[in-house]
Amino acid sequence: MPGSIFLKLPGRRYSEVLSSHRIRRYILSYNLFFVSNSVASSFINVLLFSTGSIARVVEFQAMNQAAQFLFFFMSGFLSSRARDETLFALGNLLRGFSMLLAILVGGVFFNPLVFGTIYGISGGLFWGSNNVMQQEVTRGNDRLTFLSLNSTISGIISLVGPVAGALIIGATPFHGVARYVPVFSVSAAALIVAAAVGRTIGVSRERRRLTARDLREANRNIPLRFKVFFFSSNIYTLALSVVLPVYLFAQTHNYYLVGVLGSVLASGSVLGNLLTPWLLFRDRPWVHALYGIAVIATGLLLMDSSLAAVAAFLSGFTANLLTVPISNGTLTAFMGIMDVPASSYPYWISREYYLVGGRVSMLVALLASSILGGIGVTAAVASLLSVSFMAMVPALFVTGAGKR
Repeated sequence: MPGSIFLKLPGRRYSEVLSSHRIRRYILSYNLFFVSNSVASSFINVLLFSTGSIARVVEFQAMNQAAQFLFFFMSGFLSSRARDETLFALGNLLRGFSMLLAILVGGVFFNPLVFGTIYGISGGLFWGSNNVMQQEVTRGNDRLTFLSLNSTISGIISLVGPVAGALIIGATPFHGVARYVPVFSVSAAALIVAAAVGRTIGVSRERRRLTARDLREANRNIPLRFKVFFFSSNIYTLALSVVLPVYLFAQTHNYYLVGVLGSVLASGSVLGNLLTPWLLFRDRPWVHALYGIAVIATGLLLMDSSLAAVAAFLSGFTANLLTVPISNGTLTAFMGIMDVPASSYPYWISREYYLVGGRVSMLVALLASSILGGIGVTAAVASLLSVSFMAMVPALFVTGAGKR
């Protein structure tokens, strides 16, 4: 059975993976990045929304996603001139500085178009180099266990991070943008340390130059099931990370609930990692029942009432519980097809095409909801989340995950 590797005691599996010093350093650096991500990222969208409208969130996300894709693509070419650790560290540092400039200097740096561009450049450099580093440090190791361990650690951080961020913001005696200064400063400090640790990981440099032919061949070699999954999963990811927190804040105007939501989403991720062999490798009626609960809960988001807030927590928790194991299993299989080629960059860049397609689809829908205005925004945003989660259900069967 594919899940037989999970019959070992978790401590033994994890200790085997952590015996590599490169994996230990990678996990530390990555999760310091995740400290920043969990503490402040949800509140970036809330801050922009509270100082304007949903249109400011759309502007920020549009520039963020465009710049991230461009520099993710460019990272493949930059890797022939700079080490992956350098690009990884630069991505961390640039993200930290973009947050400090926006919150401390303000002005043009707080403009959602400028802020989103710098933030997106940092993301492109980070994720482009991160994918290759993850591929290299796990070569010859148990990747599914590594992904489960790393996701569990990130999930635990996400349990605490959003609530900690909400408490810091709530306890700050300032108003407006100034109340976000402490939480953004903590986030930036974590990114600086992450850059310092990441620079010491020691990943072998992929010296092959990237060409257009490499990209075409990689795209042809990626099976259709992965393309479908990447497209639909990124619609879903953007819905939970951007739409759901803003939707909840619009309903409640409560910073604490937004923080608690982040922790609830993270708890679904942690539990999903722990239950991977039961959720990923086995087709059981109770798994189907969980999908039914998630879809029904997202439908309740259409109701402009107190039930909408409850539904936001329920839908987000069950969605993460079910999709995290699928993502881990799919990424493990995807990395497996890249162990043979001389360079994995063309495959990661080709994957990004489909991720961007999902992002663009969601951003277009968000833009439409912002144009509607008023109560139409609530209904449209809620519908987006519902539809985006349902897009993950066929992906489950297309990838073969969940079957015996």
